[in-house]
Amino acid sequence: MHSTGSRASLPPSLTLCKAQDVIIDEAPSNTKQITSGAARDVSQGAVLCDAAAAFAYSTAEERRAASEPVGDEPQGLKVLLMGKPCSGKGTQAPMMGRKYKMVHIATGNLLRAEIQAETELGLIAREQIEKGELLPDELMIALVKKRVSADDCRRNGWILDGFPRTVRQAKLMQKADIIPDAVIELDRPDELVEEWCLGRYHDAATGVIYHPKFNPPPPEIVSRLIWRTDDTPETLRRRLQIYREQTQPIYGLYADRHHVVNSAKNELEVLADICEVLTTAGLARDPHKVAPRHEPNAEDLIPDVPPPSKEEEEKSKAEGRGGLLEVVRRCNQYNLGDYLPVYVSLPREAAGKDGKEEDVLVGYAHREFASELTLLQQGGGVEVELDRYVELAPLARTSSQRTRAIADLIQALTAAKVIHKGKIRNELMDVRPMLSPHFQEPPLFQIERGAMIKFGVPTHGVHINGYVRLPAPSSPSSSPSSSTSAPPFPASSLHIWVGIRSPSKATYPGLRDVLAAGGQPSGLTFLENAVKEAEEEASIPRGLLQNLRPGGMISYRYQTKHGLSTKLLNVFDLELPPSFIPYNGDGEVESFHLMPLSEALHSLEHELSLWKPNAALTVLDFAVRHGAVDADHEHYIEICHLLRGAFIDKKMAEPSRESKGGFYFGTEDAG
Repeated sequence: MHSTGSRASLPPSLTLCKAQDVIIDEAPSNTKQITSGAARDVSQGAVLCDAAAAFAYSTAEERRAASEPVGDEPQGLKVLLMGKPCSGKGTQAPMMGRKYKMVHIATGNLLRAEIQAETELGLIAREQIEKGELLPDELMIALVKKRVSADDCRRNGWILDGFPRTVRQAKLMQKADIIPDAVIELDRPDELVEEWCLGRYHDAATGVIYHPKFNPPPPEIVSRLIWRTDDTPETLRRRLQIYREQTQPIYGLYADRHHVVNSAKNELEVLADICEVLTTAGLARDPHKVAPRHEPNAEDLIPDVPPPSKEEEEKSKAEGRGGLLEVVRRCNQYNLGDYLPVYVSLPREAAGKDGKEEDVLVGYAHREFASELTLLQQGGGVEVELDRYVELAPLARTSSQRTRAIADLIQALTAAKVIHKGKIRNELMDVRPMLSPHFQEPPLFQIERGAMIKFGVPTHGVHINGYVRLPAPSSPSSSPSSSTSAPPFPASSLHIWVGIRSPSKATYPGLRDVLAAGGQPSGLTFLENAVKEAEEEASIPRGLLQNLRPGGMISYRYQTKHGLSTKLLNVFDLELPPSFIPYNGDGEVESFHLMPLSEALHSLEHELSLWKPNAALTVLDFAVRHGAVDADHEHYIEICHLLRGAFIDKKMAEPSRESKGGFYFGTEDAG
């Protein structure tokens, strides 16, 4: 498996440094791989500063346990994480992001992503870099403003890592209304900073930073460690002087929210101190600007199919289940007979037809939920005929009338505690015909996001497969992350780009994903949305996106204790040149890996718990369409069937009001 960390896809000789976001050249000679004759040996790194307090870093498992998310909803905190070079910002930011569900933002990563994706800001930045000019503060502030204004940052909050660097930048941020709730300064003595900086190593495959004294690397990865040859005492002293002269004065602008945290100790102790600061900052925020937090409860929304645990995987294997069929089976387990179709009626002129009104299917409601709705029919928001159907807003004739009537219905359901009040997000989502959604046309109505699953309203999105054609391997691939035997699938020239989700993601942290994906917004075609997501998540330039090709639709449906969840994914394939390396600048993807398709299929068979569930579907669909899984596979027909599992055929997917039937979908052991 070919791996890239966050620095792998830098434009030639590019890195961010200094107080004004100066771009300087980082020639290939500025990094050096460790060899047996290297100037610095891994065993020699602990001799620089005996005066520094000795402490050991924790394991990845311990970090993960310490950064378990707090509560079920993000608090929307906004934090500046500041400090000297090598004070621990890169260690603390991902753990803070995961614990508080904040988005980790590093301006260097943002800039690289904009340049690689050839966005308007990126082209301006590249032009100035090529001229040898400094990037103006205004450009960097525009870049940060664009990122913190994105939906995930507005919803989850953010951590701005190591920025601003000057008082002028801080004042421009205030003028742009980028206001943090807390400014955390990590304080580490200069002696310890020097020992860390001059002894650190970088894993080229994973991006992890190691140190022979504080965070020793495993012996098996030493051969791929690199260090920066410009990590010298002279360079470090200059960086510390710049920090004192240009960055430390910033704290005066944030005197009412500036907190100093000692980072000269184990990183989990530092995290505990930061958590105390953030808790205080959270309590002090304006309650009118922050949605109230609520504790987890049985009515909370499940985002998608939960990935199987390793114990479940082992049980499936022991029972003769698992394999590629399990990829599709686990996403398609429901009994449609437990649900009633949910309709809205369109007047004949709105439906574009002569004759009677048209009944348009928009979702499915569980029969128990439908029985609750019968008690609210007198309000005009719903009509229920048990064993047959549910009609929303039967008296409404326009989209706005339906939206108001359904909002009143949901308010009544909340008051009756049928829908938990903590689930209400005060966010309206467009609803369109289930089988013929047109995102360039006005929606049928809008509905509270937290109530969608109760009515079985489907969600739409796009998935992009990034792939490369390379010579077929002469021997089975040996991925460092794969612990199972060689894949049984035929060697192929196809390799796919697999993203590793950020550990701070609220859903499926650390799992394998496709190149890019996203929900479908109103006003865009699926192709336009795919282009947007590929640019934002993988920094794909517009020139390469001309190769984007539609690959069909995947659909799946599964029942939860909250209702019936239906997902429809429009899939696109993007062939990329072997020399191109995707890059994520918004903090949502930890790294990208180029994986032989045969190895990916082997991983789906034996390591399904490592994959985000619908990403596993997309990769399997790609393999079927490109012949890596063919008709000779023992489960080929069922796999192809379940890749479109939400709709068996139009008659079954859209029953008429006159039909009473549902149907049980799946095998006897899949219910």
